[in-house]
Amino acid sequence: MKHHTHATPINSPAPQMRQHTYDLTKLLPLIDSLFDWGAAVTPDSDDEPVIDSLILSQLTNQLPVEHEFDHSKLLLAVLPVAPRFLGEPPLQLVITTDSLHLLDRTQSQIINDSFKHHEHISFDNAFRSAAATLLKGMHCVHASHNIPMANWRFTLIPLKPSEHWENQRLWINPATIENYSQDLTKGHHDCTQANKLLITTYGLMLKGPVRPDTLKSQIIRGILIHSARKRMHEAVSPGSDTPLMSYLEYPSTPLLNRIFGGLTTYHIPGTRSQLMDTYRVHTSLADNRSWVRKEEHAQEKHRKWHQEMELADKKHPCQICGRE
Repeated sequence: MKHHTHATPINSPAPQMRQHTYDLTKLLPLIDSLFDWGAAVTPDSDDEPVIDSLILSQLTNQLPVEHEFDHSKLLLAVLPVAPRFLGEPPLQLVITTDSLHLLDRTQSQIINDSFKHHEHISFDNAFRSAAATLLKGMHCVHASHNIPMANWRFTLIPLKPSEHWENQRLWINPATIENYSQDLTKGHHDCTQANKLLITTYGLMLKGPVRPDTLKSQIIRGILIHSARKRMHEAVSPGSDTPLMSYLEYPSTPLLNRIFGGLTTYHIPGTRSQLMDTYRVHTSLADNRSWVRKEEHAQEKHRKWHQEMELADKKHPCQICGRE
């Protein structure tokens, strides 16, 4: 296996951007250590691997399996890892700016716990529905189950499940996407048959499960919700002419430069409180529906109890009055 090399982001044209938000100097040696172990596993391989869940399982074989991690960390990715033993569920590799964690938890648990730490609410149907409503105002209509997890600090976009990833989603921080391309090195001259490659700024080349236009749409949805959450958390709203890339403190990469284009804080959707106002409405509706379901369940139990009592009376007439 050829030794791993890292993608190098181009310099950002925005001088006010705080590059330390995505400082990867502590992470890159950890990624290198994975490939050092991978070289020992497959010493005859000359190609830098395109990562899928099986390759990732080999690269992370020496990482300890954990159940928890520090949810205050800024997440870069949650990647499904093929199980080490047949019949076990997939593990999840959580990548932060300074650590790697191999977890025996589900994606939904990891995503929700991280979101709840930063926002103090659950990443539930009510929030996803509120975010989908906000995006509809920007003509970004999207199913609520596929909404990015965006808090005030960062966002993770979900990419569709694929057989390359244990039929689970990839959750990727768009700030770490260097580029997206076709793999034509394996004799694929037809782009429809070529592997799609997601190239990250921390050096992993991931087998991408979506088309470039789908990826672009998801990134835009992620940055719009992220910017709305960040604006609400700040004491002073930003002006309307700040480049959105600078406002979110994203590093400059070829893909992000194309996507952000002329986007500024003017394009942040809705009013400052609209997302959470809508969330409260959806929460109230969900609570009402929950109350109705519980009330219906209680009434049904009451009806069944009466039916059982009536049936018992018919089988065993009253010993005092002899009523049947």
